[in-house]
Amino acid sequence: MQDLVPEKKRALSADEIVEEIVELCGEPPLLENEDIEHYLDILTRLVQAKMPTNGIELMWMNDVAHHTWDILRYRKFKRLITMRGSEQALSKLVREMSETPAFYNRGEKRRKQLVQKFIADNEDTFVAEGFIERLGDLERIERLIASAESRRNNVLREIELHRKVVAMRLRETSDTIIEESEQISFLPSDAPENERAVELAEPTPISGPGS
Repeated sequence: MQDLVPEKKRALSADEIVEEIVELCGEPPLLENEDIEHYLDILTRLVQAKMPTNGIELMWMNDVAHHTWDILRYRKFKRLITMRGSEQALSKLVREMSETPAFYNRGEKRRKQLVQKFIADNEDTFVAEGFIERLGDLERIERLIASAESRRNNVLREIELHRKVVAMRLRETSDTIIEESEQISFLPSDAPENERAVELAEPTPISGPGS
């Protein structure tokens, strides 16, 4: 006798749901240098936080992923602007020091030691000088971050009106993803022995007194 019990539909995996979201909502709006795998990982984590049950929830998750990505993008820009400002300040101050006779008249090995000590003793100064130099850019980025956070929160509030548990889990996951991105090094060029910073001190030969 033929089995009349319908076959139970297989539950989709998170990766398969992500594929459905991309098919439904289109390719992620990424810049050329941005990693689509990173974006899809964020979308996967949101799906895993609360497996969607219908097309509306798929679109909600896409919206939260999009706005979370914007927040990460702008915070990354903020870090890069701050780090670039710090590097510029480092370059300027180290070169000013390297132009003094007290520095130039030392041997090469001693000059490198002086630069390394100067950098180690003044890292906060480089960060502060760089921050002040790029303050206008940072203020504009802060406005972009605030706007992206507001859009994400508006979407989450809209979801909360219909699916409180979904909104709660998506918010928690989005917040965690954003917090994980906050591991910052303001001076990323601190290679062993501060080789990059040492090079800044002697980009070209400096004429000694009387030459």
